[in-house]
Amino acid sequence: MPVSGDFGVLAKIQGQIAHLPTEGKIRVVRACAAEGRLLVEEGFEAGKAPSGAPWAPVRRGGQPLRDTGRLLASLTPKVSAAGFSIESTVAYAGVHQYGATVASKSGRSLGTPKAGWFGVKVTIPARPFLPDGNALPGPWEARLTEAAEDALDAFFR
Repeated sequence: MPVSGDFGVLAKIQGQIAHLPTEGKIRVVRACAAEGRLLVEEGFEAGKAPSGAPWAPVRRGGQPLRDTGRLLASLTPKVSAAGFSIESTVAYAGVHQYGATVASKSGRSLGTPKAGWFGVKVTIPARPFLPDGNALPGPWEARLTEAAEDALDAFFR
């Protein structure tokens, strides 16, 4: 029995499937990277880690990690067919992500006239703004899955 219909549509779908390993993956990864960046921004606004735990308060008052906006502005998604990462160009990003103890090299007190003087040795608590790499928190996983599904839906439309 002969088959009839619009073979152009079938050819288009076959072409889309053939491009999925490259173009489709990149589209999905870009969508997830954009959603990941948005999740980081929301964490900065709320003052919370990806796990939902609130960041430790700062001694000077105000919101942690939001003094100048430089750290958040430096966080940039890097995309490849294998996935994405969010990277920072500021040297102190790791100090805030993981925490650190900073000691004065000169023996003088650390700080500034505006923020105050903290002592010769200062412990900066971890204020994670990115997931720790072991597993994605539930809300992050759900949002990234939804972004991937939406990108695939758009790709195959």
